[in-house]
Amino acid sequence: MPRVEYFEPGYARVRDSDNVYSYEIGGNCPVQGYGDVRGRELYFRARWVSWSFEIADSNGILPSNDGDSADGFYRKGDHPAAGWMLIEEAAAIVERCLAEFLGNKKLSCQTRENQLC
Repeated sequence: MPRVEYFEPGYARVRDSDNVYSYEIGGNCPVQGYGDVRGRELYFRARWVSWSFEIADSNGILPSNDGDSADGFYRKGDHPAAGWMLIEEAAAIVERCLAEFLGNKKLSCQTRENQLC
């Protein structure tokens, strides 16, 4: 289970127990997350009514920056108030995307009350 550390209002650091990935997430309009997974940059952004998640390819280029390598990773989705989603909601999306990228069936996140997302 990932470790979630809230370091200021509206922001959190998340790290998995195996040190495969870590990221910081928070803010509003947009909600953003930055970090790395297996040495590659990851980026999450949620604004208006949609979100996107991406992991850089082996050359370090994010798919949204014209990265067309087959080993980059990109997902997007809708959310009615994406720019104002809670950290826990954003982290749950990031965790699902990371699980897909890493090939895991399920990764979970932890809320401030130590409940699973």
